[in-house]
Amino acid sequence: MSNGYKDVKQAAEDTHKMIWGTWFFTGLVMITLAILTEDVFLLGPVLDFVAAWGWIPATIIAIVLSVMTEMRVDDSRKKAIN
Repeated sequence: MSNGYKDVKQAAEDTHKMIWGTWFFTGLVMITLAILTEDVFLLGPVLDFVAAWGWIPATIIAIVLSVMTEMRVDDSRKKAIN
C-alpha cells in the first residue's frame, strides 16, 4: 500500500472521531438546554422535543457520514492497489 492510502486511512479515522464527537457534544448541549429552559413558554417544549427525539436524525446523519467516509477509504485503497 502506498503512503497516500495510509494518509487517507488516518484522515478517515480522524473524521470518524470528529463525526461522533460532534454527535455526542450536540446531544449534551440539547439535553442541557432542555433542562435549563423547562419553564420557558415556547422554547421549553420545543427543546424538550428536540432533546427527546433529535437523536434519531442525528444518529442517521452520523451513520451516513461514517459510511461515506469508509467508501472513500475503500476507493483510495482500490486506487493504491492498481
